[in-house]
Amino acid sequence: MIPKPRKSWSSLFALFAVTALLLPRLLVAQAPTPAEKSAAPPTAAAPTRIERPLLWRIELPTPSYLYGTIHLADERVTELPPVVDEALERCDALYTELPMDMALLLKQMGRMQLPEGTTLRGLLGDALYDDVAAFVRQKGASMAMLDRMQPWAVGAQLGLIDQMKQMAGKPPLDMVIYQRAKRAGKKVGGLETVEEQVAVFADMTVEEQRTYVSDALANIRAEEAAGKNPTDELLRLYLQGDEAAIEAKVLEFPLTDAKLKKRLMARLVDDRNVAMADRIVRKLQEAPERAQAFAVGAAHYPGKMGVLELLRQRGYRLTRIELAADAAARAAEAAAVDAVIADRQRELEALRARRTKLAEAGAK
Repeated sequence: MIPKPRKSWSSLFALFAVTALLLPRLLVAQAPTPAEKSAAPPTAAAPTRIERPLLWRIELPTPSYLYGTIHLADERVTELPPVVDEALERCDALYTELPMDMALLLKQMGRMQLPEGTTLRGLLGDALYDDVAAFVRQKGASMAMLDRMQPWAVGAQLGLIDQMKQMAGKPPLDMVIYQRAKRAGKKVGGLETVEEQVAVFADMTVEEQRTYVSDALANIRAEEAAGKNPTDELLRLYLQGDEAAIEAKVLEFPLTDAKLKKRLMARLVDDRNVAMADRIVRKLQEAPERAQAFAVGAAHYPGKMGVLELLRQRGYRLTRIELAADAAARAAEAAAVDAVIADRQRELEALRARRTKLAEAGAK
């Protein structure tokens, strides 16, 4: 018997895996009958707007920005606070996790699909497959598209089923800001590829994938039995901009297979953070004159192996931008600019002193 895990985790993909954006658009294409629909689970109270944006300025002569996203279409996240809107408008380029070209993403969906001649029922076994199918039907969705997906992809979607209709009808936050930047003629692109995201799960055995799906289902049911909605809880933390709570939520990621959990967490979060930070640094160095925005899932920023700390270790100074009154925001930015000027002046003075010593040595 599988012990009941403490928290639901499959909805965490809303914070760190853009591949979670793809399946909802396909799943809802199979319209459920009225008899299949069920009442939405109770939801926890959440703010009505973003209270503290996950927005940081990279303090350079030409500042760039980091923005933490959540891969949902909820209007509370897609309606950007003015301070975020202004930061993105200032930038000449925007990079999300993946290039948010839906035609390209759908073309690459094949990497998440089962090989020809393999069935989801065959991999999961009758009992687990029927359990998943019953849950999906209860949610008013269809197994028609899930039947073609790798078990790990199915497990990643179970916590997002309640949001599928909304995500199919409206673009999620990442796509909203990507499309807006593209329409404005800004340079756009991604920090990862679909192949890289899918590779996180590539070597999972069939047994590990069964555990993955079974744990996902058990966690969601446990949360709903307690009157909670896993994705709504993440949305609440995101709207509050609670960096520490988001990190704690990610670290709770429970799987009954401890070795599998350790391996997946390293690949899903830490390894990707390192790659993202390296690519951000490369883009900053390649185009220092360009103001650039980097918008990736909020779970990638906090912690000792988070993108923020990795950039700080590379010598970058970051400033969290708050929802402040205009005068206060301008004063804070002016102070940050003054600090950069002071740093440059110290560097210049050191270079002048070195030049003087070289001249004196040459005169002897």
